[in-house]
Amino acid sequence: MVGIFFVVNNKLFLHNCSLDKAEKYGDFLNYPRKPYGNMG
Repeated sequence: MVGIFFVVNNKLFLHNCSLDKAEKYGDFLNYPRKPYGNMG
């Protein structure tokens, strides 16, 4: 899993994606720049 987090108005929001949706970034896998599916 690849995760990302946001803090908005002192509230923590978490989201993750599976490795097959991650983007390669050099030797790393990164959270995709374009969201997919429903993030709600």
